[in-house]
Amino acid sequence: MEKIKILFVCMTDSIHVVKYMRVFENDERFDVRLFPVYFTTPHKMFTKDVNVVDIYHINKLIKFLSPKYMMKCKLYNPIINSIIPLLRKSTDVNVFENKLFEKKLYKEILKFKPDYIHSMEFQHASYMVDNVRNEILNGEYKFPRWIVSNWGSDIYLYQHIPRHLSKIKCILNNCNDYISECERDVNIAKRLGLHEDKIKLPIIPNSGWFHNNMGGYIPNNERKYIIVKGYQGWSGRSFNAIEAIKNYNHDILKDYTIILYSCSDDVKLLMNYYGSKYNINYKIVPNDTDNETLINYFKNAKLYIGLGISDGISTSLIEAMGCGAIPIQSNTSCANEWITNTRNGFIVNPYEIGCITSIIELVLKNKCLNKICLTKY
Repeated sequence: MEKIKILFVCMTDSIHVVKYMRVFENDERFDVRLFPVYFTTPHKMFTKDVNVVDIYHINKLIKFLSPKYMMKCKLYNPIINSIIPLLRKSTDVNVFENKLFEKKLYKEILKFKPDYIHSMEFQHASYMVDNVRNEILNGEYKFPRWIVSNWGSDIYLYQHIPRHLSKIKCILNNCNDYISECERDVNIAKRLGLHEDKIKLPIIPNSGWFHNNMGGYIPNNERKYIIVKGYQGWSGRSFNAIEAIKNYNHDILKDYTIILYSCSDDVKLLMNYYGSKYNINYKIVPNDTDNETLINYFKNAKLYIGLGISDGISTSLIEAMGCGAIPIQSNTSCANEWITNTRNGFIVNPYEIGCITSIIELVLKNKCLNKICLTKY
């Protein structure tokens, strides 16, 4: 039987993509391939656990533009030094880099001839596919059926930026199928012009599934971890989570360890400073830590804190809830579709640090709290 060909255009360094690809393990019906949306090393779990896909290797043209590489090759000079930042400068994505990828993607689509193209995320993957689609349609080749996945802030935030809004509307019009991780974004997509007949697939978190090792309940009073999602940057607000923890009673806090994951250097620096100054126990989890290790941290966590100005439904939030941790999640996500505030978690304004500190106090002082179950009320 001829295999069904699927080309995923995606972030090949994302753990969400790794987990999604496991759906195709040992399934001989599919020929699955991944096309990266930027220059990166594929996630280490692809080679460790997931051997079901081919990942395209693209000529490292951008490597040539790296100052470190040019110093090694003795090509670096003041003139090049002034040009490279201009080539690489962009407000959202690297335009120069994207053009190279679009050209390569165009060739690979014509060569592989997939039955389906699935772009996982909008601003990198779907924008690129839409540009290539327009180019291919000018020729004789029929463009494959196109599935679009809406990740995180893809339309919730970017709909408010005019130049992104027009592109989002084009994608919603041109795609054949639309997948979202929450009802909120389905409703936004409809308002932006998405036709009902393109919403055939169920709402599902972007990783596609949950870890099968989330069971094994540890009593609440034996849990000694507070998990903090370490995103900062343009959308994360882990600084505020750290501030809220720092403002809490240090005598009670000494019985707990703060676990930070997915941290940038500035977040690590802040935690190192507060940890030393206020004698706070903490551990920074390396960014390449596998998902199973994170799940084990979640199993021993009393609290999970995830703050940001914009998000979809955080996969780690659901995993933490599934492991029995009590979640504190910002109201700028789809958390209200999983959490009934004060019943199976807390939904907060990410900037109300005092409120977050009060919730931390409530949870840590209450030794009779029951397990928070992975249940939508």
